[in-house]
Amino acid sequence: MSKKGQIVEIPANSSIYSDDNISFKNKEQEILYKINKRQYSLFDGFIVGEHYNINEYKLGQRKGINIGGKLNPLYVIGIDRNENRLFVGQGNKHPGLFTNILDFSNSEINFIEQNFPDSTKYLVQSPIINSDIYCELYNYNNSIYLELSDNVHIDIINYPINLLIENNIKAIIIK
Repeated sequence: MSKKGQIVEIPANSSIYSDDNISFKNKEQEILYKINKRQYSLFDGFIVGEHYNINEYKLGQRKGINIGGKLNPLYVIGIDRNENRLFVGQGNKHPGLFTNILDFSNSEINFIEQNFPDSTKYLVQSPIINSDIYCELYNYNNSIYLELSDNVHIDIINYPINLLIENNIKAIIIK
């Protein structure tokens, strides 16, 4: 049975997207700050509607949100399954649609080789990337974080991601 939940619009000019001039003690602190900054809450925006099954939505999705009357189409920029809340942003240039940090659980990454050093630059390969984007891999608290050389569309997590060195696949990530 589906449970009705809220759809919250996050404005593109929200302070969530501002560049903070913060100095961090270490890379782990910086990565975790950037990931947690994108954990939206009801108080970051305003309620614009309801959904009837949160499992039908994916990050980056435009169709099926069923809210009209906006200047630009709405896109899914966040999903909070615990609170049964969907977060959306207006327009295909909304800053919530782009990120340079991705996080995965250890169970979502399949290492091709046992020796897989972090802090090495890997080429990121995905069906939705058309240019060379590199990443560094970090492993903190049983989670894998990819820090990308450029922003990517958040729907990249809906597709398999290959990490390569010298055209050899070293890992495959499937969320």
